Amino acid sequence: MKQFFLFFTLLLSAECFAQDIKISGWVEDEAAEPVPFVNIYVGTQGTMSSDNGSFSFFLNNVDANSITLNASAIGYEPYSREFPLPTDSLFVIIVLKNKTIDLQEIVVKGATQRIKGGGAWSNLSPIAIATTGGSAGDLYRSMQTMPGVQTQGESGKLVVHGGDSRETQTYIDDMHVMMPYTTTGENMPARGRYSPFMFEGINFSSGGYSQEYGDGLSAVLPLFTKDESKLSKWGINPSTTGLAGGGTKSLDKGSVSLNLDYRNLGPYFSVMSNQLDMTKPYQTASAATQLRFTPTKKTIIKSYISYDRTQFAQGIRDLKENNLYANTTFRYTSDNGYRLFVGAAFADMTQHIMGARHEGDIYKDQAQELHLKSKISKRLNKLISLSAGAESYIRHFGNEYSDSTVNRSLSANPDRFAAFAIATLYLVRNMNIDVSARLENDILSPRISVNYNLSGVNLSLTSGRYLQQPETNYLYANKDLASEQCLQYVIGAKYMHNGKIYRAEAYYKDYSNLPLQSAATVTSGGYGYSKGLDLYFSDEALFKNFEYQLSYSFNLSERKSGTSREMTVPYYVSKHNASVALKYTVTQLKSIVGVTHQFASGRPYNEGLTKPYNSLDMSITFLANSKLIVYGSVSNILGTKNQFSSASGTITRPAYHRFVYIGAFISLGGKSAYDVSNF
Repeated sequence: MKQFFLFFTLLLSAECFAQDIKISGWVEDEAAEPVPFVNIYVGTQGTMSSDNGSFSFFLNNVDANSITLNASAIGYEPYSREFPLPTDSLFVIIVLKNKTIDLQEIVVKGATQRIKGGGAWSNLSPIAIATTGGSAGDLYRSMQTMPGVQTQGESGKLVVHGGDSRETQTYIDDMHVMMPYTTTGENMPARGRYSPFMFEGINFSSGGYSQEYGDGLSAVLPLFTKDESKLSKWGINPSTTGLAGGGTKSLDKGSVSLNLDYRNLGPYFSVMSNQLDMTKPYQTASAATQLRFTPTKKTIIKSYISYDRTQFAQGIRDLKENNLYANTTFRYTSDNGYRLFVGAAFADMTQHIMGARHEGDIYKDQAQELHLKSKISKRLNKLISLSAGAESYIRHFGNEYSDSTVNRSLSANPDRFAAFAIATLYLVRNMNIDVSARLENDILSPRISVNYNLSGVNLSLTSGRYLQQPETNYLYANKDLASEQCLQYVIGAKYMHNGKIYRAEAYYKDYSNLPLQSAATVTSGGYGYSKGLDLYFSDEALFKNFEYQLSYSFNLSERKSGTSREMTVPYYVSKHNASVALKYTVTQLKSIVGVTHQFASGRPYNEGLTKPYNSLDMSITFLANSKLIVYGSVSNILGTKNQFSSASGTITRPAYHRFVYIGAFISLGGKSAYDVSNF
């Protein structure tokens, strides 16, 4: 009995001296903008900030007189602050300062990925994109190693959770990008129009994403440009495909950047085997500029403009295209914590093709979009954060076709207007609930997302309705088509510990109102489903300077849409997709070596399944000195003869089985190494 009493006394003493303390608050930058995906921790206990910068976690068994709260994120200075031991809770506003990192530091340290709940798989650094084996610095090619993304060796576009590439939308600084991919020849994979080095980080949500973003049935890729550049720098980038150059001039309260780029694949394909049948080489010329102005620490004005011209002739097909994209955004935070955002984006694409179907015909295509958006948000207190906004998409599409017997003109103006409201609640210990709704074209789309931390395992459950404008070709035939709809249900679990990340996500998508064509009639009677499981594992701690990631996706999809008379598996879907990505930082040589292997099971075509896809890719990034970076990338090292299915139900093969890229990034001025896009 005495021993029992002593044991009980010791337990009581431990409870008196070891407390459970709630740590909560939000993270913002120097402009008072929320910062997501920030690691926040005390010792080995912690969490990650949500999409709106908020965080909450409990410290267990604290027996010290003070605690040290730390925060770290790519692109920001580390945060560390000591606090006296609170009685039961601590509320903190963490302000992170921007960090300018030169490439030498990045090459020596390598790169990391950060993954959080609620459908957002990653926030990648630009270097993580560039050093992915075989990516050749392309944003979308690198993203195909992420779970939930289908391997698309022939198109190069993002196909997520059984939806076609049109269902994944790209945004820059919260403004829609109408044409994120380059136009290419037949069986040539497209590339992203924008260098990953423009952005602070690359976020990717594979499903169940925020109702702030619309007009997409599968996924969103929000990209955010850097808020400022404190260093002036300029340089050039010669490569096996062309020449680029430009720089950034730092100003007193802002900066201006310019980048010029010319690519000509004629010399490259004159020595590399291919089946392109190019009668005029593939050429692109582009220019991009960004102005950033920060009149006060709480005000940021950014303006980005890009233009590119593409031209080539393949067989009888002679194409010329002009593409313009511009956006301007204004962000302001008031003294009482209200955050205001106003933005406008304009996109214009014109395409002229001679020999579109046969010699002598002419095809002209035009697409325009004006995106206007405003929103306001505020963290009201410890329990609730609110955000609301409205936006409009003013669009015009048209094409003309003529030959000796036909003269046809078509047009469509599918404008869209939407309003959204989001409330994030922190009512229960270790749990946050996101409740939101989007009203678009008189259709209300609700969404709810619940995230709960159970003994270090983050559990998430998300359900929402999403809408999208039907494909333009169907709108030409029937301008009264209803919005395509998709109900999504996503459940996931994530665990992070000692440099390792484990994540699993299951989903189900229910499609309705898909365009269905019968003879000359198009209706909204199509439907379908997609369901599957995504698994992900990454490890940065196994060996020094070594990291690897494994991902696997299982998908079952069927839909009745387009010209399909019955439920069929879409031609772009593989049941199994897997990838292994390895990176090793050779400190002595100031290099990063990346090796990636991608696998996909066969895709359906008229006579069965194509053979499985396999590609072993590699990249090397070498810092020769502080003024010279050499980068090399090889896709499909083994030269595997991969094949793909097409919309017509036949097998297609790539025009080339291997692509080799070698480039040098040479600094001509400034104190920082010149990177791929210098923004």
